[in-house]
Amino acid sequence: MVIVNQDFIDEEKQTKGLHCTPHDRDLIELGLKDRQNFTQIGLSIGKHPTTVSKEVRKNRTALYGHTWRRAPYCMNYDTCQHQDLCHKSSCYRKTCRSCRYCHISCSDFVPMLCTKLDKPPYVCNGCPDRGHCRMLQMHYVGKDAQAQYKETLAESRTGTSYSQEELLAMTKILTPLVKGQSLHHIVMSNRDRLFCSERQLYRLIEQQLIGIKAIDLPRKVRFRPRKKKKTFKVDTACRVNRSFEDYLCHIAEHSGSNIVQMDTVLGTRDELACLLTIYLPQLGFLLIYPREQNTAASVEGWFLHLRKYLGEELFYSIFAVLLTDNGSEFSNPQAIEFALDDERKTRIFYCDPGQSQQKGAIEHVHTLLRRIIPKGTSVKDLSESDCLLIASHINSYHRKQFGEFTAFDLFAKKYGLKALDQLGIVRIAAQEVNLSPSLLYNQLTGNKDN
Repeated sequence: MVIVNQDFIDEEKQTKGLHCTPHDRDLIELGLKDRQNFTQIGLSIGKHPTTVSKEVRKNRTALYGHTWRRAPYCMNYDTCQHQDLCHKSSCYRKTCRSCRYCHISCSDFVPMLCTKLDKPPYVCNGCPDRGHCRMLQMHYVGKDAQAQYKETLAESRTGTSYSQEELLAMTKILTPLVKGQSLHHIVMSNRDRLFCSERQLYRLIEQQLIGIKAIDLPRKVRFRPRKKKKTFKVDTACRVNRSFEDYLCHIAEHSGSNIVQMDTVLGTRDELACLLTIYLPQLGFLLIYPREQNTAASVEGWFLHLRKYLGEELFYSIFAVLLTDNGSEFSNPQAIEFALDDERKTRIFYCDPGQSQQKGAIEHVHTLLRRIIPKGTSVKDLSESDCLLIASHINSYHRKQFGEFTAFDLFAKKYGLKALDQLGIVRIAAQEVNLSPSLLYNQLTGNKDN
């Protein structure tokens, strides 16, 4: 037997104040099965024995046995006279107390408890008699304990912190006073009797927890609920040494670097799908790729795709410097900047917040894209081939700023036709260029059968 002093747990190992993890609960289950005491289990997971004891008692589950051959013990067994509780014609028993399923059908069933459950370890995991014991058994199972813990955690963070008595007391105070009075007037005239703010009362009314409805208030029903803008947390550490000022310093030192701008084009407000646009301002060359969700992983996926098909040398030659906005989808620059040999071969910089004109070239080329995909049009049905077709038409369009050449010509002259073939961009005859929604009418309207 192992004897350990009270100061047995190393302070560096003990995880004081932290909740038990799924791994901790698995170790507790294993320790109970091996008939270890709470001190020994606490040593293995870095917890105090009292913490282990509370965890076991809180998250243990009741079990009537594994495979019953006889009825479980009931406190009312000697006086039980129940008959035909299951209403099965095949049942031949005179009384139900001899049936091993009586605890399921009988409302008077009271399980008999083992006195060992009142003492540590409070469960039957390591008991040698548990295979044939007919008393109520308590077991600690790591997976079940974790599920019960998560459910308790979720329930504790829902609803209101007020008790039923407090809500009933507020209902009794407020209900008789609803006579066309505003809630502000009611609160001001009963300040000493209410124990919450006016704003909190509005929340309780919206949750229908007190006896007042929104229609009882003079003006509340006329107010439209405020729209909550969905916000995404962006790790601001990714912007360190990547600001627009850093970008200006970098291109001043590396004047020959190829500059690329990228952005996101959204579809309808209620859809997750969007487009990734990549633009080379010096060549007027545009790439478009579909994404199912506006996430950083979807952006990284397309850059890995480009690196694979172009090869690392050509990829980093084209994408030497990238400038984008502060969207959460561009919050993992290291995945693009560093090559497979962990050497940084490109740089990503961010515009200042709210300053989209700092990447005005890609914003301007979006006006051509919006001729084909008007604002508010769904993009969820666009495939990669659809996006490449759109990009091919835009890159084959003559624009005044590039003279007699198209973006397709300029890119082919600098990087070759093979690179265009690897990117999936094709030349569209000048007479065939189409910058209108009719280019992809069926895909944009969701009419796939035509």
